[in-house]
Amino acid sequence: MEGSKVKVSNLLLRALFVVLALVAAGQLVAQPPKDTLVVTAQTSFGSAGSVSPTVPGNAPNQWFYAFSLSSGGSLSQTFPVDFQLNNTNNNTPQSVTVSFNAVGGLGGSVTVPGSFSISDNGVTQSYNITISTGALAPGDYGANVQVKANPNVQMPHDTIHIQVHVSNGVSCFLTDSDFNLLKDCSGADVTTNSGGTFLIVANAKGRVVATNPGQFYYNVIWPNPGSATTVTVTFSSSGLSPQGANAVHALTFTSSGFVDDFSNWDMVNQDGTPCGPSGPCTITVGAGETLWVTWHLSFSGIGQSASGISASCPGNVTVSATGTIKDSLGATLATCTATAKGSLKQ
Repeated sequence: MEGSKVKVSNLLLRALFVVLALVAAGQLVAQPPKDTLVVTAQTSFGSAGSVSPTVPGNAPNQWFYAFSLSSGGSLSQTFPVDFQLNNTNNNTPQSVTVSFNAVGGLGGSVTVPGSFSISDNGVTQSYNITISTGALAPGDYGANVQVKANPNVQMPHDTIHIQVHVSNGVSCFLTDSDFNLLKDCSGADVTTNSGGTFLIVANAKGRVVATNPGQFYYNVIWPNPGSATTVTVTFSSSGLSPQGANAVHALTFTSSGFVDDFSNWDMVNQDGTPCGPSGPCTITVGAGETLWVTWHLSFSGIGQSASGISASCPGNVTVSATGTIKDSLGATLATCTATAKGSLKQ
């Protein structure tokens, strides 16, 4: 019996020694609680409209803003962020210093607030982060704004991600007044914005009297990659003149199953919003919708001398039409120029 008591005592002593060793090593010392800094990213506003952040399930400590632009578009956006330091360690008054660091490919385009102090009184302090880019080529871009606090606190959200995808979605092309594509010198249809040809007809006196095709349609198609937005389309041309009091028409289509065929082209011209002889044309394009704008044109050289016009395809007379799509703040979302060359008909 005495031997059993000795064994138990020895075990208790050993356990006590282990506990004392852990305490000495700091492993059983309770860590003091920290205050909690709550970072709340708000809905952004600017050239891309109102864009709210998301918090993916696999990144609970991150805020994500996603933007989609067309080629040549730019982003000028403001990101309001609220900060609140809560007393979760029962020690007051205390304060921390909050600072920022912008990194990533677009980090140089980001402006962050200066460092500031915040007290653990639960009062919200708001600051703005801004980004302003130039025209962006197709590709994926990003910037990460890191939020830091000194001394360390509990911080549920510590990084704000700005992600920008630039697509090359805008397209434009020229057709005749029956939606037939222009042809190249080999007789093949031209589906892109350059390479089409046409014939210039002169009379016996050497004056231009017609073209073949006789009239043209400039077509610009823009799929909206982001949220619903009101855009304004402006036009310019060289060697071409508007045909009719309402030469411009615009119509939007749901992108699901959209095709650039004669039926939809005819619908644009018959049912689309008329925008005068040369625009501008302002229209709201819903999220994911496709905007199709047509501009009815004719050759502006009718009645002029045909002297110097080449009779060899593709010819030396260039005509062009350009459509530029801007948002409500004037930022360019897309621009596209379609060209064709004319030669003298023999």
